[in-house]
This record gives sequence, C-alpha cells and structure tokens, in this order.
Amino acid sequence: MKNQTNSTKNPPFLLFSFWKLSVVEALLFSLLPFCVFAQSGEAGPLTWSLKDGTLTISGSGAMPDYPGALMPWKPYKDSIYKVVIESGVTSIGIRAFYEHPNLNSVSIPGTVSTIRDCAFQLCSALTSIVIPDGVESIGVGAFNSCKSLSSAFIPNSVTSIGRQAFIRCTSLSSLTISNNITRIEVQTFQNCESLPSFTIPNKVTSIGQVAFDGCEHLTSINIPKSVTIIEDDAFWGCYRLKLITNYNPVPVKIYRGVLSGVDRASCIIEVPASAVTAYQNANVWEEFQIVSINGIESLENDAVMVYPNPTTGELRFTNYDLRIENVEIYDIYGKKESFDYAQLPKGEGEMVIDLSSLQAGIYFVKIQTETGTVTKKVVKE
Repeated sequence: MKNQTNSTKNPPFLLFSFWKLSVVEALLFSLLPFCVFAQSGEAGPLTWSLKDGTLTISGSGAMPDYPGALMPWKPYKDSIYKVVIESGVTSIGIRAFYEHPNLNSVSIPGTVSTIRDCAFQLCSALTSIVIPDGVESIGVGAFNSCKSLSSAFIPNSVTSIGRQAFIRCTSLSSLTISNNITRIEVQTFQNCESLPSFTIPNKVTSIGQVAFDGCEHLTSINIPKSVTIIEDDAFWGCYRLKLITNYNPVPVKIYRGVLSGVDRASCIIEVPASAVTAYQNANVWEEFQIVSINGIESLENDAVMVYPNPTTGELRFTNYDLRIENVEIYDIYGKKESFDYAQLPKGEGEMVIDLSSLQAGIYFVKIQTETGTVTKKVVKE
C-alpha cells in the first residue's frame, strides 16, 4: 500500500513543468488585449494605424459612420493625441473621433467634402481647427463641447453648418467663417462664452433660435441686409453686447426675447442713415439708441477677408481679385487711428498691418479697393 501511495504523487519534474506552464499562461493573458485590439486595421475602404500617439487614416473613399461610437480604434482613444487624415479620404464619419479626451491636433486634407455629425464631439483637448478649402458641409454637433477649442477657420467652400456645431465651445475666441452659408442654425454657437465679436456672413437670411444664447463676452455683432428672420432668443444672455450693426434698411420683426439680457441703455444699434427713423419706431429696436454710420450702404463685400478677428496685434487681409488702394482705421467714436503696414499689394496676395499700438476695443477698418469701399469691424484685444 505504501508503494502504491507514493506512486500517485507528482514527481518533481512535473511540478516544475506545471509552474513553468502557469507563468507562460500568465504572460499570454497579459498580452491578450494587444492581440485582440490590433493597432492597425481597416475602416471601410480605408486603413488606420496608430503609432506614437498619432492616428493615421489612409486610403480612398468615405470614412464609415459610427453612430454608436464603436470606431475600430476606440480601445486606444485615450492614447490618441494627433489625427492625420491623408489625401484621398472624402468624408469624416459620424462620431468618428467622439470623446477622444487627449486629441489636440487634427490634419484634414482638401479631399474631404463632409465632416459628419458629432465627428469631434467632446474632444476636450482640441485647441484649434483649420477646415481646408474643399469641405462643403459641417454636420450637427460636429465640434460640440470641444471646450479647449480657441480658434476655428471655416473656408468659403463650406455652404452648410449644422445645428449645435460649436455649442459649448467655451474657449472659442477667434473664428473665421465661410461667406457662403445661408443660415446660422439653431444653437450653432450657444454658450460660446469667450466669443468677443461676430460678423454674420452676407448670404445669411436667417438666424436660428438661441444661436448665440449664452455668449456672455460677445460685445459686437454685424447683421447684413440679407437677414430677414431672427428667431426667438437668438442673442439671449449676451449681456455684454454693446454694438449691433444692422445693414438692413427695413427693421426685422423681432420679439423681446431675441435680445433678452442686453442692456438697452448701453447697447448701440447702427443702421443705414436712411433707416434711422424706421428703427426708432420699430418694436424692440426702439428701446435702443439708434445711430447711423457714414457710408454704411457700401460696406458689404466678400472679396476681402480680414483675420484673425479678434486680434492682439497682427491683422491680415486676403484680397483675392481686388486691388487694395488704401486702408483707414477708425475707433467706435469715428476718430481716425494710425497704424503700421507693409506695402499694399497690387493684385492678388496678402497684406499685413500691425495694430499693436491701439488700445483694446472695437475698430472699423475701411478698405478702399478698385471697385469701392469695404468696411470690416475688428476687435483689438
């Protein structure tokens, strides 16, 4: 019986083998996530790869939509700091980069025509975005709650910006927007509380409900004569608003909620000289001080882009097909200011002027071109 009992015990070499097998299994299980979640793969007709914090999307065609935010690189989203979308990609899919908390840089090629809904929503580390020429539409909530986004450039190729596209971008202070959009959608810039000024593009016909609600640092806004509809609460809570320039000679019908919270005693409404009396007798508008600006009828022209606006000093002019003949700068009270500038370009090109010597405030830049006068409102920080 004793010999039989001893024969059932595991020999020492078997115990060693079992211990070695357990270590190997533990190592395999520790590496399992890296085996299951590859750091490269396919995304529809495209391919993706992640290396050193940079996610690169390559190939030709449209990026798939991920309405459930189940993008193939999701397991690594906390490790993605930069996204490079290469030429050939034609769209950025729904929620493609939803809630990537450390993403701070995005490169988009000119082959992309569409940025779809919620594509960059909740990318809280993203600080700036340059949309390339060629993009035609920006979807609903595309940059919703990108709270570190401080600057955005939207080119003239963009004709549509969806509702809530920049809602709760609380750091957004510098914005260049396409001159070819026709509507400011509902909640587009709601709670963009750092935005200091805004010029509605000249083809816009309507401003949606609560479009600028909660933009508490907004001090000035330009409304072109093309705007015929301003929906309820469009500028609700913009209590620092001091200057509204409205180019429309016919007062747009609005209700008190449109400008609720705006101080009637300190906010000035600028209108064409011929329209002063009409605004003084129009509902809601009559509650403000109505003034006129000389030459306001000639202010609207898309041929000259001025940026960045607001600026801390440097101001650039892109003059496309027009020749700039002269530039003058006036403060809000009509005083002409001096400034430094490079030689004015003759024909296409870019001109740079220096406003560093000016105090912080609102200024009117009058640009004399070969075809007429263009006036742009600029905020100097």
